Amino acid sequence: VDLSLATGLLRGCVTFPLAAAGPRLGGCLGLLAGALHAQGQGFFVDKSSTDPWVAAEGAALFEHRLVWRLSLVTRAALLVPLARRALQVNDVLDPARSTAFSPSPVGAALDLGLRLSIW
Repeated sequence: VDLSLATGLLRGCVTFPLAAAGPRLGGCLGLLAGALHAQGQGFFVDKSSTDPWVAAEGAALFEHRLVWRLSLVTRAALLVPLARRALQVNDVLDPARSTAFSPSPVGAALDLGLRLSIW
């Protein structure tokens, strides 16, 4: 079974300076929404399914200004799926192996990136 996930993200963050003109510490809340697509291959009857996927995000971030308005940003996030649906395969010989995908109750992400601030 091939799985793919396409999502969009709406996130709001607040940061506070740790020292004057120094690094900043903050937090973010976000909502991810999209679609989980599964495509069976090599079965007696190949089928596909697309289901909505939604998750909430809570994150802590650390921002350090490099030059001018360019900053290095590190973010650690917890993701909680709000729409959890397991995908089952019906035409397998062993029913115990029929689950193709089962989402975790909580996920995690660690991001490292560059930010160019416009204000």
